Amino acid sequence: MNTEKGISLLIMIVDDNPVDLFVGKRTMEISGYAKNVLLQSSAVEALEYLKENADRPKRLPDIIFLDLNMPLLNGFQFLQQFQDLSQTVTSNCKVVILSSSSAPRDINMLKNNPAIIKMLTKPLDQHKLWELQQESLKYA
Repeated sequence: MNTEKGISLLIMIVDDNPVDLFVGKRTMEISGYAKNVLLQSSAVEALEYLKENADRPKRLPDIIFLDLNMPLLNGFQFLQQFQDLSQTVTSNCKVVILSSSSAPRDINMLKNNPAIIKMLTKPLDQHKLWELQQESLKYA
């Protein structure tokens, strides 16, 4: 996940707020973290995309930035359904929670989920992306 070595990340941002989608994409582009950013305005759309591309690993996102509080299907429900997707999807896609919630109850519910590599609070900024990249390099 080192963009300095020329590895191009495919990122998916799942958020029902169009401003957060825009800010997330622009922050990733400006920082050089990722040039390929998929925007999904609902967890339902995100799951559909993952299912449709389950047999095409190159089209699967390396990281999914997931909001928790969304209508219809929230981030917790997304994660439950995500775990039932094919192993190709679950092994290729890691999840970063990007939410305005820092409630201990939410954190405890997510703590042991193997798909989650990090929890960040909104808004997304270049410093948070840099920290995420540095942490990921330790495990690469």
